[in-house]
Amino acid sequence: MDIPEISLDRSLLATSALESGISGFQCRSLSAKVMASHMHNSITTTATIIRPYSDIFEATLPNGKKTLAHFSRATAHLREQIQPGMKVTVEMTTFDFDVARIISIVED
Repeated sequence: MDIPEISLDRSLLATSALESGISGFQCRSLSAKVMASHMHNSITTTATIIRPYSDIFEATLPNGKKTLAHFSRATAHLREQIQPGMKVTVEMTTFDFDVARIISIVED
């Protein structure tokens, strides 16, 4: 199946996928591939954990902006160690600073 060229905007991605006849599963898979292909443009920095939610954490970046930080499957084992006030290393795409992936815990 030829996959049509789709905009990187997430809302347009879903709309374009539906119009093109791509299923929800294919859309999510395509979205993950599009976002993963742009991770070479990622930004790595530190963040301070403010508070935990169910599967994510609210964190503050060095410039004071708040972001939602989550774990990848590879680093999910660190979830139990995270406490408010801890510093973590995060990675963000250049397209979305509202969401960050926790890479590691910063050792003091």
